[in-house]
Amino acid sequence: MRRPFLTIALFLTAAFSLQAAPSAQDMRDAQNSIIQRLPEIENLWNRGLTGENNEGFVAARSSLNSTQIALIQQENRDRIVLYNFVADKTGSDLFQVSRERAAQVAKMAKKGLWIQKTNGDWVRK
Repeated sequence: MRRPFLTIALFLTAAFSLQAAPSAQDMRDAQNSIIQRLPEIENLWNRGLTGENNEGFVAARSSLNSTQIALIQQENRDRIVLYNFVADKTGSDLFQVSRERAAQVAKMAKKGLWIQKTNGDWVRK
């Protein structure tokens, strides 16, 4: 399950890296979208259908329907915008920013959320 997600994430990263760095407006739009969809993402987390991987993205932990898959794709696309914005402002890169965010999420996560450890193992917090 990890390999297809990684392939998709790398593809999205490559696609975004070909564009100009996200603007402040792009970042605000992505933030607003993330906030608006948070209840739906939390629903998937709470049901154990998804988790947070060690690369800073939402990952499926179970079979999902097409609506749920689209929701995760939208979430991860917006996260790429945010990570690219932060990377551009800090002189870092998307992968460093996303991994740092994954570590923050792992520390702050509520009990019950699936978290992928740096070694690739999944644990329920």
